[in-house]
Amino acid sequence: MALRVLIIEDERLIARDIEYTIEDAGLVAVVIEKTTDEAAQMINDHSPDCATLNFTLLDGPSTAAAANLHAVGVPFVLLSNDSKKAKALLPMAPWRVIDKIRQDIALGPALNDLEDELAKSRQDNTPS
Repeated sequence: MALRVLIIEDERLIARDIEYTIEDAGLVAVVIEKTTDEAAQMINDHSPDCATLNFTLLDGPSTAAAANLHAVGVPFVLLSNDSKKAKALLPMAPWRVIDKIRQDIALGPALNDLEDELAKSRQDNTPS
């Protein structure tokens, strides 16, 4: 079964590009959200397998959304124009940080790697 990926991005064109990348990777985009509050609601309502998270949302830095994802065990790929600043502000160690300028070439492989990691984790946790 394909992973369900929550897209948390405030810019419509970038969100659609992320959605296409997710679909090209054989995954399922759950929904696109633009604010930390919307993201929190969708995390609770849809229980995504993983997420893409833009560092800056309509309501400011996505630190609260990252903390919420981390708290419920949803790994995420963080997209940022300033990855050093993003890493410093998000101590919960996001699964991966990608510079937005490299998003087109780096996001697909990152999602495939994440899918492999999650599959391995599920196998490791399956009772014998």
